[in-house]
Amino acid sequence: EPYLQEKGIQSVKIDQALQSDIDSLIKDDLLKPDLDFSNLPEAIKARVDVVGAQIKALDCGGVLLACTELPCVYDERALGMKAIDTTLVLAASAIDRISAPVETPSISGPR
Repeated sequence: EPYLQEKGIQSVKIDQALQSDIDSLIKDDLLKPDLDFSNLPEAIKARVDVVGAQIKALDCGGVLLACTELPCVYDERALGMKAIDTTLVLAASAIDRISAPVETPSISGPR
């Protein structure tokens, strides 16, 4: 949280009920091995919509989608707020770092 505060961002902690609903959506529905995210069954769509409505009700400026499955069902359009896919942010950062020139430390003193 100190990093967020330095950036002028206030974090919103979700309550245990919403956390449980998100966990259940992920574990019980989104982790099914044969799930086709482009053609979700109606029961799963309904659960996605219920959890999405709970997230929207937080009335905050944005949300971190900090699980690999969440960006498969939520985005800025669906949530009506800024939605950051943390997996993409991490991947972009890793690519930037691996692409950067390597700095070789200088050795000073007698050899």
